[in-house]
Amino acid sequence: MKITKTLVTLASLAAASLAPFTANAGEITLTAPFEGRTLLDNGFGMSVYFTETDTNSFDVVALYVTPDAPVEPQRLRMQLMDGDSISFSLPGHMQTRYRFARTGTGVSVTSEAARPNAAM
Repeated sequence: MKITKTLVTLASLAAASLAPFTANAGEITLTAPFEGRTLLDNGFGMSVYFTETDTNSFDVVALYVTPDAPVEPQRLRMQLMDGDSISFSLPGHMQTRYRFARTGTGVSVTSEAARPNAAM
């Protein structure tokens, strides 16, 4: 059990180190390509950054770890056009709903408690 806890701690630190700035739980805003930030929510961390594409969209990447695989970071990738937004919960963290939104030159990521039926 001590080894598992150590691995979880190391994986959490690794995920958090992917971003140079850590925000309080709730919301982060990215304003420039490759500007990484980490959203922390009840001990769960998600590191996020974006790059620009040739089609005026942003390629948004989020890295996180789950309790089932604490040493294997999971990766989400999505393209967002200006005005796009998407909301979802993550496997292993269904109690939280994440929302990614692009407005102009920035991307915001927010977290909030998921309603029980919304997480299903």
